[in-house]
Amino acid sequence: MLSIRNKLHLGFALILLFILGQTVITHLYLNQSQALVNEAIGKDFSASVDIARIGIEAQKLRRFEKEFLIYVGSASQRSKYLAEWRASYTQIGSMLGRIVENREGRWSPADTTRAREWQKSLNAYGDGFLGVGAAAASGQITNTMQGNEAVAEAKNAFRILLDGTAAAIELKYQSADNTAQTINGKFRLVNSVLLVAALAGVVLVVTMLFVVPASIARPIETLTRAAHDMSTGNLGKSVAVSGSPEFKELGETLERMRISQQMLMERIKSKMSAG
Repeated sequence: MLSIRNKLHLGFALILLFILGQTVITHLYLNQSQALVNEAIGKDFSASVDIARIGIEAQKLRRFEKEFLIYVGSASQRSKYLAEWRASYTQIGSMLGRIVENREGRWSPADTTRAREWQKSLNAYGDGFLGVGAAAASGQITNTMQGNEAVAEAKNAFRILLDGTAAAIELKYQSADNTAQTINGKFRLVNSVLLVAALAGVVLVVTMLFVVPASIARPIETLTRAAHDMSTGNLGKSVAVSGSPEFKELGETLERMRISQQMLMERIKSKMSAG
């Protein structure tokens, strides 16, 4: 049987354990959710923006290519659109290079593998288009139809990048959506765990409010009645106290006092009878 002190210690220790448990669970799941948020922002949303920029620049390359071929017969116009084409081409190459290097750790191995494929696609397209530009400058290509035929193979190679970026953006958005659902699921789990822990804490406190006072009040009432009986000379009823060790010990002490008083009263009565 636990002592009153031990009961109180145990009760408050359990309450403290619930509080600490809630704190640890909340901290753990919030950290996990924060990591998922960072992943969604860094590896999904931001990555999809970068890929979208590559796709936009790739479309600009195709537009500059078309403008170049439309004005293939004009040296000044060819020079203008070729310069714009080179600027976008260089920018795409730089963005793909950053993905492959992955210095910030934002890109997955699958992303870097795709970026290398896009680099090959970009280089094949660049070599083909620049070859057409050189042929136009030397007078070998003099009209749009010839230019389109000459650049057809390069454009087919470039489809890998164009189609790949569009598909990758969709994958990133899907990944972001899955991460968002996971985050929401974790928050729901945290709320459920905290609710259960709170209810358990309430049950524990209510139990302590009934059990601990009752474990003190009942023995005190029994001891009080026993002491009252002894004070009025009613020594025939034994003192029986259950509960905590402290009350049992006190009850045993009162019982010894009762027996001693009873024996003393019997001696006194015996002497009075003999006298």
